[in-house]
Amino acid sequence: TGAAAYIAVQGDNLRLGTNNAENLRINSGGIIEMGTAIGDSGYDSNMRLRLGRTGDCNLSIRANGSTSAHTGIDFGDDDSPRMGRIAYFHNGNYMTFHTNGTNGTSNERVRITSGGNVNIGGDYTQTSYKLSVNGSAMFKHTEADIWLTSTGGGDTTWRILGSTGGSTHQFRIY
Repeated sequence: TGAAAYIAVQGDNLRLGTNNAENLRINSGGIIEMGTAIGDSGYDSNMRLRLGRTGDCNLSIRANGSTSAHTGIDFGDDDSPRMGRIAYFHNGNYMTFHTNGTNGTSNERVRITSGGNVNIGGDYTQTSYKLSVNGSAMFKHTEADIWLTSTGGGDTTWRILGSTGGSTHQFRIY
């Protein structure tokens, strides 16, 4: 009596289930499928881990028993196990994005702080500004306008307008 759990081999597939329903499948190509992703044809063969659920579907990566650890995803190849990384640091509640790592290290390029501030390019101690860029930045559009608005004590707006008029380049600050 009760819920039936099973492990079965069907053709080249290993199937695991509970409550008489398949929950996990490992197919002959080594692809792992869970939930509504099982047998779904809407995936590329390079997608080796497939999760599916009717409605919201989340993947949880958790550092149990620690509030000072970090969790993350590493992207590697034969030359380096950590060419790129997305990490969340629980001791400061911030997320980092890394690229071009070598031999187990990675280079932090972007940090999002617990307050939602974004730091790009190396000055990761900055916590006062919503966006901090350490290095050059480019804003590209037909007319690349930058609006700066102060909301403290008498809203003041500055507009930096960069546009081209034929062969004439214009730069104005309002």
